[in-house]
Amino acid sequence: MIARVLVVAAALAGIVLLWGDLRVARDVERAEAIAARPAEAVVLLQRAAGRTADTAPLLREAQLQLFAERPDAAVAPARAVTRREPENAQAWLVLAQAAERSGDAALAREARARVSALVARP
Repeated sequence: MIARVLVVAAALAGIVLLWGDLRVARDVERAEAIAARPAEAVVLLQRAAGRTADTAPLLREAQLQLFAERPDAAVAPARAVTRREPENAQAWLVLAQAAERSGDAALAREARARVSALVARP
């Protein structure tokens, strides 16, 4: 009896976790679909980022901000990704592009050096 209750509880916990992950994935997909409306897409991505430990929504937000020619707004989410995933070369590249376009030459150099170091590894 106790084993059945534990199995049911574990199954329900799994469903709740999967539901959350699916909502995050759906919001990221919707944001990508409406990239032509960056303000709405950013809201979806920020909401998704708040519900997951995954950095994909933050990286997509930074990329979208660059696409929308708002490099200043792209720096913060790109920086957040590089802090959480220091081995993420794509995030460092986005940070380098955002920093360069926003006029922060020192940060751009640092980020490009990090990209070079990461991609030069075997």
